[in-house]
Amino acid sequence: MCGRFEFHYMPENGDPFISEEQLKTIRQHAQGEIFPSQPVLIFYVKGQTICAAVGSWGFRYQKKRMINARLETLQMRRMFAPYAHCRCVLPCDCYYEWCSINQVKQRMRIAHPSMNRIYLAGIYNEQMEVCVLTTKAIGALASIHDRMPIVLDAKSMQAYLAGRQGVPMLHSQLVAKAADRAL
Repeated sequence: MCGRFEFHYMPENGDPFISEEQLKTIRQHAQGEIFPSQPVLIFYVKGQTICAAVGSWGFRYQKKRMINARLETLQMRRMFAPYAHCRCVLPCDCYYEWCSINQVKQRMRIAHPSMNRIYLAGIYNEQMEVCVLTTKAIGALASIHDRMPIVLDAKSMQAYLAGRQGVPMLHSQLVAKAADRAL
C-alpha cells in the first residue's frame, strides 16, 4: 500500500515558508517518484503556524522502514502511539499502487482529476521520520488494493494539522489510471 508517490514541488498560495536549504534538498533528492527512506517535504504545525521540514520516509525499525501505519490501530501500536499527536502531511501529485490484471502486475497512478496537489496524512517522530497513515480502501480503489493513504485537499489538510477529528477525505474523488506498461 502506497509504497511510492510522485512529487514535483511548485509553490502554491498558502504553502509555509520553505528555506533555500530545504528547497535544495527537495530538488536534489525528492523530485519525481519518491521511494521509502528518501527525503520528503512535510508540513506540520509548530505552535499555531504551519511549517515545512524535510523528513525521511519511514520509521526505522530494526533493519526495516515502516512507511505506513494503519489509522485504526495507531494508538495500539507501541511504535506509533507516542507520535499519534505529531501530525504532518506529505504534499504530492499522486501515489502509486500495483494491481494484477490478467496475472500481470500493472502500476496504477492514483490522483485527483482536477487538483495538481493532494496531501497524504502522516505522523512524524523526533528524527523527522515520517509514516503515512492508511485506511480501508473504498469504491473503485478497493479493487486495486485493500488499503489506501488518507488523502486530503488543502482545506482538510489544515483541519487535520490543527488536530480536528472527522476531517473530510478525497477518497471517493480519486481516479486510478495505468501509469506505464505492465511489469
